[in-house]
Amino acid sequence: MGFLDAPMRAVAKTMVGKFGTSVTFRLVSRAGYDVHAGSAAETLADTAIKGVLVEFNSYELGDDVKLGDRKLMVAAKDLSVAPGTGDRILI
Repeated sequence: MGFLDAPMRAVAKTMVGKFGTSVTFRLVSRAGYDVHAGSAAETLADTAIKGVLVEFNSYELGDDVKLGDRKLMVAAKDLSVAPGTGDRILI
């Protein structure tokens, strides 16, 4: 940890709390696969958080990032688990 780490975290938390957007992080857990239905059941767990939505820069566009996509920056401590590719954000 650097000398300014703790003060900068406090400033970032204050700024996100004041100017951030309220969103819902939806953790998606997949249960067993149903052969007859052809799909897997999902268990959903929602967490209300605040984050900052920003546009991607043109140099960030590629196969995974398309024009119109946005990125959401949140404080890691606001989430109890690390987000996965199947999880969702509700804005």
